[in-house]
Amino acid sequence: MARPLTIEDIRAHLLQIQIPDSDFNVKLASLMLKDGMEVSRGNLLKLLSMLEGADKGLNTQEAAILLAMKGIDSPKALQILSQFFADNPQMAAQMAALQEGLAGLNSALGASQGLLNPQLLSQLTALISQFDESLRSLNDKYPEGLTSTVRGLKALLEGAQQQAAVADSAEASVLQAKLSQATSQLNSVINNLIAQGILSQKSREEVNYLYQQVPNAAAKAAGNVEIVVKREGSGQESTIDQDNTQVVLSLQTMNLGKMVCSIYVKGKRVYVIFVFNTKDYGDEAREIIAREFANLQKKLAEKDFVVSGYQVKVDPAMCAVRPYLIPLFPGLGAQLKKIDLEA
Repeated sequence: MARPLTIEDIRAHLLQIQIPDSDFNVKLASLMLKDGMEVSRGNLLKLLSMLEGADKGLNTQEAAILLAMKGIDSPKALQILSQFFADNPQMAAQMAALQEGLAGLNSALGASQGLLNPQLLSQLTALISQFDESLRSLNDKYPEGLTSTVRGLKALLEGAQQQAAVADSAEASVLQAKLSQATSQLNSVINNLIAQGILSQKSREEVNYLYQQVPNAAAKAAGNVEIVVKREGSGQESTIDQDNTQVVLSLQTMNLGKMVCSIYVKGKRVYVIFVFNTKDYGDEAREIIAREFANLQKKLAEKDFVVSGYQVKVDPAMCAVRPYLIPLFPGLGAQLKKIDLEA
């Protein structure tokens, strides 16, 4: 069995490929190894170029590695994705805050007669009402074209800000504050949607998956279900193979804290791994899942699937969606072989 690589091994390799063995370069190379990226001179130079002038923190390094593996070289994408990793934004919470912000803006618009062009005011009021209806329907259906709708609303708000800035009154000040708040909230939503789009880009096999946040209708408070689905193959022609894939669901439960459900699919057979972040939650979950397992089998059988089995694990490190994005499903095929889906 080969011995584990040491820091000295990495330093020696950096010197061999003519890369300075600085502490930062060694840490970056170590991270590349962890994330399954070849530590070559070309890859390191590409990453160092992407990171030039940017924050050198762990989130930015991981974002740069992911972008490089996806074939994306964009400072703006790096900024958005690294911020996404740092903030872990939740779309449902952002939408709830935006909904509240738009309600306040609507009230301010009602008191701003004469401050805005009547046509702009009419357009803005109508679009806010339409957008509010879209937000209320998120629990039932994730709306298509959400990004373009958000961008359109933001453009109108920016136009209204310019007009309101001309007036000097208490009403204008209130309107400016509400417009600024709503614009900031829209920017946060836009960046979240862009990050989801970046993560979902078709690319090389190791990082080729669909990622999406959708509101969790079963949650008491605003919460998401984060979904990761592995694509088969690489490049633009790759698709989700419904007969051989892994689906990861990450959500906050009402009584058992955070849970990640990793579902392996092979043909019509399914194997499920439930991951929790504390022993108490894991112990309680084992009892609940054992009690409800027959019901799960029955429901999936109605869709022609057979549940081969399941595991309940306690693993704080893996009880989040991020480890499934980075290092990005290491050895999916090997994992599938270890699980007897044919039993």
